[in-house]
Amino acid sequence: MKKLLIGIGAAVILIVLVLVFVLLRKPATTTPQQNPVTFPGSGTTTTSTTNGTASFLQGADVKEDQANHGYFYLGNQPSSDQTVNPPYLIEYIAATHYFTISISQEPIGQYRREAERYLQQKLGATQDQMCSLNYTIGVPDWVNSQYSDMNLGFSFCPGAVQLPE
Repeated sequence: MKKLLIGIGAAVILIVLVLVFVLLRKPATTTPQQNPVTFPGSGTTTTSTTNGTASFLQGADVKEDQANHGYFYLGNQPSSDQTVNPPYLIEYIAATHYFTISISQEPIGQYRREAERYLQQKLGATQDQMCSLNYTIGVPDWVNSQYSDMNLGFSFCPGAVQLPE
């Protein structure tokens, strides 16, 4: 019995020491990785233009998310009417240079291609440049539960999920 109590006590002390170490250690400071992509035509990147805003964020088809400063919708805009959903939304986060593409209607393969074409044209990018973007393409569970937990990728990039038509 005495050995059991000593063992339990030692285990408790060890757990407390581990927790103290984890909670008190200073987190490493890291700088987020930024991989700006140079797009054809302008020679600019997603991070440099004359006014500090990426050139592809200009135009009537781009709207800043009013609830999230620095988040931009490209092309289709979210609807305030919850009964009307565009087939896809493309959101760009300026601080991280990240694109999030959400497919919200079937057939998801068709709407992924439409989103790809729109974004590629908007950026003036090649397929190789598109593949090097920081991005994710997803589909909510209520649209298609089979693909909802996946990053579908651009259809023309290595590792992309092949979707039925």
